[in-house]
Amino acid sequence: METAALWRVLGEQVALMYGGGARAVVHLEPSWFAVLSGEASAEMNVAGLAPTATPEDADRLVAAIDAAGDRAIIAVSERLGPLVTAPLAADGFALVGAPDALMLRRGLPLPAIASCPFEIRRATGDDVRRAEPVIVAAHGLEPGVVGRAFNFAALADGRMGCWIAWDGEVAVSLAWLTLEPPLPGVWEMMTHPAYRRRGAGRAILTRAMAEVADAALDGFFLWSTPAGRPLYASLGFEVAEELPAWARGLSDEELALLEVAPLLPPP
Repeated sequence: METAALWRVLGEQVALMYGGGARAVVHLEPSWFAVLSGEASAEMNVAGLAPTATPEDADRLVAAIDAAGDRAIIAVSERLGPLVTAPLAADGFALVGAPDALMLRRGLPLPAIASCPFEIRRATGDDVRRAEPVIVAAHGLEPGVVGRAFNFAALADGRMGCWIAWDGEVAVSLAWLTLEPPLPGVWEMMTHPAYRRRGAGRAILTRAMAEVADAALDGFFLWSTPAGRPLYASLGFEVAEELPAWARGLSDEELALLEVAPLLPPP
């Protein structure tokens, strides 16, 4: 898939993932996107500048974020220079440590389903609500955000899926997939801190991909933080493009949860 097409898919599926809440504002433009949930967490307000973006596109993007009153994280194509990112710096955004990555796994066969000590099953809306403590702990969110901001309509009609690992009645890990063909996306891979390093993430992702795999699909894509990249690489995902991430308003707690360095001044 060409880079421009991959960026279009990224914006559309970000909108599917984060644009379902009653307070959401969605902008899908040829060279930029912004999906602003109305929540205080920067991680729930996601934007991007594609390789074709201009300084004028960056101006429009920051104006959209300012109008919504949201903190946000902006994925910026590595192909863009300082002239394009200057409006971000002028509006109070700064680089967040090491770059994220837009990663792509092409075609079949898929990796073998990994084992773990937990029960894994595809979730209903009620399951997701029961798993809210995992989401709150992973993002540092306030309770109640799941019901307000998550796209339960897309979960119900099959455009999205969520897989959860359970330790008895306790949710310990989960992953979301946006299921729009020909390239489903992997989102919100998270494990409660008390259950990490026990194989839940690998088991969930391999199970989810196996359950939705279809010969007509081109593969899977994801937006990876630096911390997640080794896992995804071990499952056959390759870096399509580095994504320097720009953010505004991240708290020290959010930085710690994201496992990234403090905000850096622009170059």
